[in-house]
Amino acid sequence: VILIITILANLALGWSTFRGQSRSISARLFLLIIASIISWSIAKIIFYYADNSLGNFISVPMLYISGVSIVTNFLIFSIAFPQEKIRLSKKFYAAILPIPIAFCALILFSDLIVGEIIVIDGAKGVSVGKMYPTYVFFLITYFFIGHAVLANRFLNSHGILRAQFVYVL
Repeated sequence: VILIITILANLALGWSTFRGQSRSISARLFLLIIASIISWSIAKIIFYYADNSLGNFISVPMLYISGVSIVTNFLIFSIAFPQEKIRLSKKFYAAILPIPIAFCALILFSDLIVGEIIVIDGAKGVSVGKMYPTYVFFLITYFFIGHAVLANRFLNSHGILRAQFVYVL
């Protein structure tokens, strides 16, 4: 039920953002975050209710890749917000994107992060691989850096810009 509410709330938020200012870079990045959260929620539902290997085959990588997508998009959004026109350099993307791409590849093509699906007393879970702690560290780091960037900009902002940060934070 909570996941369905999450999906509906994010769909509503995405719709209101799309209708309001769909052309700004910040709004588009915000929509990517919303899409990632919706993807994660759908994967979670599929994982819990799938009784076949196809559902599990699709949902498990989708869960972990959605996590990568959420924090990566949030970090880029934090750097781009609230500017209407921002030019993020190729060097910026070269610094930010290789790590998430590597994690996605590891999730899809190895068992170093995500292992097998296990069932204990009727409850489904996923065994984790040797690099799972690194994955968690990556998620926390990108999320923390994104919040630090937003907090720093908030502390240095005034007027309407500060109100925008209050809304986001």
